[in-house]
Amino acid sequence: MKLQELKEEFQLQLKDSYTTDEARSLFYWLAEVYLQKSKIKLLSEPDLLIKFKEIELFREAIKRLQCHEPHQYILGFTEFCDLRFEVNSSVLIPRPETEELVEWVANCYPNESVKIIDIGTGSGCIAVSIAKKLKKAEVTALDVSEEAISTARKNANNHQVKLNFIQQNILTAKRLDQDYDVVISNPPYVLAREKELMQANVLEHEPHLALFVKDENPLLFYHCIAGLVQQQKKACRLFFEINQKHGEELVEDLNKMGFVGVELKKDFLGKNRMISAKHELKSLQ
Repeated sequence: MKLQELKEEFQLQLKDSYTTDEARSLFYWLAEVYLQKSKIKLLSEPDLLIKFKEIELFREAIKRLQCHEPHQYILGFTEFCDLRFEVNSSVLIPRPETEELVEWVANCYPNESVKIIDIGTGSGCIAVSIAKKLKKAEVTALDVSEEAISTARKNANNHQVKLNFIQQNILTAKRLDQDYDVVISNPPYVLAREKELMQANVLEHEPHLALFVKDENPLLFYHCIAGLVQQQKKACRLFFEINQKHGEELVEDLNKMGFVGVELKKDFLGKNRMISAKHELKSLQ
């Protein structure tokens, strides 16, 4: 079978689930990996002969795509901060807006020996990327999921960075394991009632534990983490990724809790997506 014929079969099989443009993009994402050729090269070789074992890979991918499984899970990896991360159904697929959170943190501590913890690390994309950018930082990755910790550990090893790992439910923690200079978290922030608005590939395949929070307490994780930071015996700066709908509310809550320098930041789409706040120790009079 020629490449052009394979592409036509691929698009035909997916026409009921994806637009033509979506199917075409999916085809080339898979083809670059399965055929080990760049998209430009593939576009210039429509008559390229495809081996049977490679055709089988595409046909297996079609079955999974028809069930709306994300192509990142099918390939087993995704790109984040110019690094390749292993992903699977136990971790969320890293989003581009989260790269902005990483850049914000990295730009604040370009050459400092700081202790950083990433709470709800998932694939480890934030923790590993921070460790790659901040060579002097000591980075800890925490998650409630044993499977997520295992995936994050693989990604740390793949990128040759040393992370400390903690498996813990942050909602039941009495305090953090040590005092940190920086606490980062991209916790569950999608409301349960927003499920009906989500695409099938997310809702049916990505881990709900890492996605959703109860409607009646949308800021649960933020309040919990901020409370743990307040117990520290050293100053600390918080960085959160947030649900855009609750940005102003969280800013108000952090100010009420005594945090200073609270800053709400928009992502590249112009949505309120990140918050930073400082916990400062009060001097004794």
